[in-house]
Amino acid sequence: MEPIILASSSPRRQEILKRLGIPYTVVIPDCNEIMPEKGNPEELAELNAMKKLSAAMKLSKKEITAKWILSADTLISQDGKIFGKPADRDSAYSMLETFSGKEHEIITALCFFGSGTHYVSTKISRTKVFFADLSGDTIDKYLETGEWQGAAGAYKIQGLAACFIKRIDGSYSGAVGLPVDLLYEVLLEHKYSFIV
Repeated sequence: MEPIILASSSPRRQEILKRLGIPYTVVIPDCNEIMPEKGNPEELAELNAMKKLSAAMKLSKKEITAKWILSADTLISQDGKIFGKPADRDSAYSMLETFSGKEHEIITALCFFGSGTHYVSTKISRTKVFFADLSGDTIDKYLETGEWQGAAGAYKIQGLAACFIKRIDGSYSGAVGLPVDLLYEVLLEHKYSFIV
């Protein structure tokens, strides 16, 4: 398989690509993500993923040769409000308190560019997550682990926060940050040589 450029600093996305056996090189895109409190979460995630892809494409023209480029963006939506990464511990506490005992949705947009096809594919994953009731003490103990840092919605579904989740409806890998089923679809669209 040919290596792809992963326009993301996310260790979770890197881990998914490793598990799939897809060789990759990380490029950290130089762009500012847009994160308003309200808006269409699918459009926003797609916009941020496209910004990352565009930044990586510009870099690839100057410094690296890239036949394939992948980017993604993940955010959380609940009752019309959008949640990105918390700015600090207080913000993280507020997010988890908001999710306690309720349902929210994790949206991940992925974008894939193939130089052979000369077009960009975009896909959107939506995963509903149902949280158990969390006491203030439970939230505090979780925040002490530091796992909330750099995570959309102040938690990582694949980490200790899995203890809080009663059920999910949708793609687990999409909730982690890279929906494998949709990635497979775009690889096939672009005729990327994959194992299956």
